[in-house]
Amino acid sequence: MSIRRTKQFAQVGPVAGQLEISINLPGQDVTDRLKPMKGMATHRVRIADGSGVDGELLGWLHEAYERA
Repeated sequence: MSIRRTKQFAQVGPVAGQLEISINLPGQDVTDRLKPMKGMATHRVRIADGSGVDGELLGWLHEAYERA
């Protein structure tokens, strides 16, 4: 599922029993959780349950939204 403001800044979908959130954040450093990827998005995060939706993830999404 595409998430857009004026342009797409994130995408959400199932991958290998988890939820993958792809985020367009050029220039953002990768971490153990925020992995690099190629394509529309520059990074991805995979979560296994609702506890993965935390302040850190919401911060990345907010930053991508502001840049879109």
